[in-house]
Amino acid sequence: MIYRITLLLSLLISIHVTAQDVVKRNLYYGNQAFVEGDYEDAVDYYEDAVSESPLNYKANYNLANAYFRMGEFDKTIEHLNTVVNLAPSSYDKSKVYHNIGNAYMMKQEWDKAIDAYKSGLRLNPSDEETRYNLAYALQLKQEQENQQKEKQDQDSNGGDGQNSGENQNDEQNENQNENQNDEQDENGNDNQNEEQNNGDNQSDGNQNGTDETDENGSPQDYSSKLSKEQIQNILDTYYKREKELQKKIDKNKRVGYGTPKKKDW
Repeated sequence: MIYRITLLLSLLISIHVTAQDVVKRNLYYGNQAFVEGDYEDAVDYYEDAVSESPLNYKANYNLANAYFRMGEFDKTIEHLNTVVNLAPSSYDKSKVYHNIGNAYMMKQEWDKAIDAYKSGLRLNPSDEETRYNLAYALQLKQEQENQQKEKQDQDSNGGDGQNSGENQNDEQNENQNENQNDEQDENGNDNQNEEQNNGDNQSDGNQNGTDETDENGSPQDYSSKLSKEQIQNILDTYYKREKELQKKIDKNKRVGYGTPKKKDW
């Protein structure tokens, strides 16, 4: 009887060790493919690791980063929402929220990006990248609201046909210039940035020897677009409005206001 139990335990341990080896091997090859920019291969390896160990934090986190690089932002968010509760520490959890925020930024869903960045900052208040990205998301949201307001004002005020034609021509010229600039950036700057990022990832991988992809593999840092003063002003304004809104909500929750109702005898 004891022999059978010992044999069963040995068999279970052997199966567990084999599964761990499969996950580690897929993570290793997935990371190699990620560094080389072969994100489709990286996804295949990471998915194999996840299928072998569905609750493995590193496998799910790296899979989400690879999907981000492929432009699959919905899948990125899906896997990051899965992995957020698997994070081994508050710091790791804050990185997950940071990445979720960036995925929503790419989808231009500013409110959801803001919520994700705020969640990340609650867990890691000293994270300057998340703070910067939050400020940038708030700025973009404000710009969008201003544009919508201007459009509503124009629609309500109407306008003569000549001005409308001039505006359309101006917009066409601006769009053409933007497209030309975008094409130049895509053909020139993007290639240089990709080469530089690949080089940075290779050096990071060799130095750190980590099983995880670089935490900046998915996130996009927007801090260079804003100065620290701009960032602080944006955040101060936002938190002031949020505080005032909370006061109004708390005030409405209080009881005892209004005139008492008369009893119907």
